[in-house]
Amino acid sequence: MLKVYSKIVPDLFVGGVRQKIRRMKNELFELRYFLEKNVKIRTEPLLKRIAMLESCNVTLGEKLVSSQQENSVLRFRQKNLIENVHDSSSRAVNSAVAPSKRK
Repeated sequence: MLKVYSKIVPDLFVGGVRQKIRRMKNELFELRYFLEKNVKIRTEPLLKRIAMLESCNVTLGEKLVSSQQENSVLRFRQKNLIENVHDSSSRAVNSAVAPSKRK
């Protein structure tokens, strides 16, 4: 009987360990599944927000370039206008001074 018992106990022990391993594998599989599902659920809104922010960034970049170009044009026009006003005022002063020199 001792021989039979010594053969059965290790088999039962090994069988119990195998069952625990199977249960643990199943549990790990379920946990992995739910983890992946939760990650997907949480990342979808973030990916949508990233796409929206990238789109806004492109739009704002285009508006910035456009406003910089407009600013350059306005500065050029302002410079030309100041030069024209300065030239015309110099001419007016010169023409007012010139008749008095002729006398």
